[in-house]
Amino acid sequence: MITAFIIGSTPRTVDYFHRACLGVRGLSLPHVLDEPPALHQLLRMMSTHRPLIVFLELDPLGRSYQTAVDILVSHPGTKIIGFAGERADVSPAEVAEFGFSAVLEPPFDERKLLVAAQKALQTGARAAGRVTVFQGAAGGVGTTTTAVNVAASLAEDFGRKVLYLDCDLRSSPLSYWFDLVSGASIVEALESIQTDDRAWMGMVSEARGFDGLLAPRLMASGGTFTGWDFLRLLGHAAIRYDHVLVDLPVSPRSEFEVVFERATAKIVVANPETVSAALARRRLDEMQALGADGASLAAVLNRTGNSRMRTPEAEAILKVPVLAELPDHDGAQGELSLKAAFFGRRSKQLKAYRDLARMLGGEDSQERTERPNEERVNGAAGSVSGISLQDSSANLL
Repeated sequence: MITAFIIGSTPRTVDYFHRACLGVRGLSLPHVLDEPPALHQLLRMMSTHRPLIVFLELDPLGRSYQTAVDILVSHPGTKIIGFAGERADVSPAEVAEFGFSAVLEPPFDERKLLVAAQKALQTGARAAGRVTVFQGAAGGVGTTTTAVNVAASLAEDFGRKVLYLDCDLRSSPLSYWFDLVSGASIVEALESIQTDDRAWMGMVSEARGFDGLLAPRLMASGGTFTGWDFLRLLGHAAIRYDHVLVDLPVSPRSEFEVVFERATAKIVVANPETVSAALARRRLDEMQALGADGASLAAVLNRTGNSRMRTPEAEAILKVPVLAELPDHDGAQGELSLKAAFFGRRSKQLKAYRDLARMLGGEDSQERTERPNEERVNGAAGSVSGISLQDSSANLL
C-alpha cells in the first residue's frame, strides 16, 4: 500500500484528480486538500502519515513551490508529483528545480497516475548539497576569514557551486569589509516566502565565484527567527548549491539546532592558545547539547605562525580532530589577513585553505587543472551587490 497526499488550490481540479486516483489499486489517500495547509499542519500531517508521494497542484502564484520545499526539507525521501489544470504554464526546468519528479496534465486517468508514481518511486533520493558549519571559539579568532576563504577555494579551485550564509546577524563584519550599504541580505531570505529563481538571485550577492547571503549592515528591531526559518532556508539552498557554508555567531542558540542536525561537518575555529582551545571545547559541548553528532565535530587552529601549541596538544583539550593549522599571512590578522588571503593567491595561507576545502568538499574533490590567470585572480573577479571586491578592499587599509 502506497500512502499519498493530494494538495491542491483549485477545488474542481482537485476533485477531478482525486477521482482518477481512486482507480489506482494500492494507493491510500489519508489527506485530500483543496488548498495548501498551514506550515504546522503540513508538518503534523507529514510526521503522522509519512507519505511516499505527495500529489501537488501547480498554482499560478507559485505557492506550490514553497509547499514542495517545505515537504522536502521535513521529509527528503518523499516524492512530489505535480498536477496542473487546463491553463497551467509549466516550466520543466523550474519544477525540477523545486524537487518535482513529474508533472501530470489533464486528462487524468489511472494508468497515467500509476506510471508516474512507479517512475517516481524508482528514482533515488534527491542529492542534497553538503552543509558545513563554522563556529568560533570566541570573537576575533578568525572564523569569518576562514569560512569566506574556504568558500572561495571550493568555488575557484574545485569548481563547486557554493553558498555562504552569514548567520551572525548582529555582529558580522562582512557588510563593512565589502562596503555593503544597501540591498538584500540573509534577513530578506529568512523572511521570504516567494523563493523562485528570480527572487533568489535578487537576494544573494556574488563574490569571488561563490554566492553569499550576508548579514545586514544595520539590523532592524526584531529580527528573531525560528529554527524552521533556518531549516527552510537550508532547504532552498540545498536544491541550488553543491556546498553551503554556514558562519554562526559565537554562542550556539536553540534556533540553530536544525542547522547542526542538517550539517555534514561542524567546525570550531580556535587560536592555538590554551584559553581559546578551552573555549572551543565549550562550544563543542554546546553544539552537542543542541543535537550535533559528535562524529561530525572537528576543529581548525587559526594563526599558528608563531605558536608552540600544535595539533596533539590542542586535540588533548578539544577531544576532536584538528583538521588544519592555518598560518598567519606575514603576521597579518583581522581585516588585513582577509584582504591578503583573499587576493594573494600564492600565499601559504591560501594553500592551507585549499587543503581544508579539499577535505570538506568530500572524497571526490579534485582541484581544477586549469588555473585562473593572474589577471582574473588579482583583478575585480567578483562583486557584492555590484561593488567590486577589489575596489572595496581598499577600505580595509
